[in-house]
Amino acid sequence: TGRGRTPFAGNIVPASRFDPVVAKLLPHFPAVSNPNATQLNNFVSQGQVYNLHKIDTKVDYTATPKLRISGRYGYQPYYNLQQPIYGDYLGGSGGFPSAGAGNYLQHGATLAISSSATYIVSPTFVIDATFGATQGHQLLFPTGSDQRQGADLGIPGANTGPLPWAGGLPNFAIANYTTLGYSYPALEYKDPIFEWTGNGTKTVGSHTIRFGLDILREHQNHIEVRPTIFTFSGNATALNGGPGANQYNSVADFLLGTATTLGNYVQYVYPLTLRTSELAFYVRDQYQVNRKLTVNYGVRYEKYPVPREANKGLNIYNIATNTISICGAAAIPADCGIHVSNKLFAPSVGIAYRPFENLV
Repeated sequence: TGRGRTPFAGNIVPASRFDPVVAKLLPHFPAVSNPNATQLNNFVSQGQVYNLHKIDTKVDYTATPKLRISGRYGYQPYYNLQQPIYGDYLGGSGGFPSAGAGNYLQHGATLAISSSATYIVSPTFVIDATFGATQGHQLLFPTGSDQRQGADLGIPGANTGPLPWAGGLPNFAIANYTTLGYSYPALEYKDPIFEWTGNGTKTVGSHTIRFGLDILREHQNHIEVRPTIFTFSGNATALNGGPGANQYNSVADFLLGTATTLGNYVQYVYPLTLRTSELAFYVRDQYQVNRKLTVNYGVRYEKYPVPREANKGLNIYNIATNTISICGAAAIPADCGIHVSNKLFAPSVGIAYRPFENLV
């Protein structure tokens, strides 16, 4: 790179041979901000902003001498702004660690709420129940996600899909030098988890019997597709039989538009979803055999139904036949014939013995 010039303004490749798409990109390169540094460090990373707030509150309420209720609310919103090293149009990441992933804007929040109640039915019988929900919500937007930059440059098939998810500049990975565009596409993750538990505790003589159930429901809602990507290894301009390709060859490949590999990715369903449940029931007895010996024994039953998508069964890929089965469609069963055991019993035994007053 010449001192004070943009990184691709040299005479590696005659301008008349520049790829038409690359020629449209070059004017967007800013002038180097640190001309005395090496070619990998002659740009100064831009500023970042990161804000995180934590909100947490809890309420306890004794409704009657027998009933106690509590609730909790927690919320953590965050906001992260990364200025890409080459500006809003070109983005930039890769060889410059301080440039981040070139994603520009990330924000979202984590939510946690719960409520519980304990009720004394009698001096020997108590019931308790809890409901809880957590949700991670993450949104990420690279620069230009509101524009079809790749399509506007004339790249066939780029930015296929709705905005902002398919927007932005494709990824141009120049080996041993840098990456234009962004590492991650626009995405949204919204993943709530719900849990219900209920328990009863009954004391009968020297036995304390506890039983209950646990129901867990998990949701996944994802929007994410890899960006259109072009890689430039330098092999196209390396001398036949000469030294191996270096970073200057990679830049030359980029200027000529001779990509080593290229790929285009499209998401057809917005969002991709998954729904799954976990069920469990248990009973156990704590038996006070005598003053020195306590025995715990019980059993837990667990059930894991086959996961589903929000509105249909899963898609199952068969590598042997290179086919995809849509569970629940046509004659295919809703669980695609996947067998889930109904015999998941987990017994447990525990013993506590105190031979002396100071040894258990």
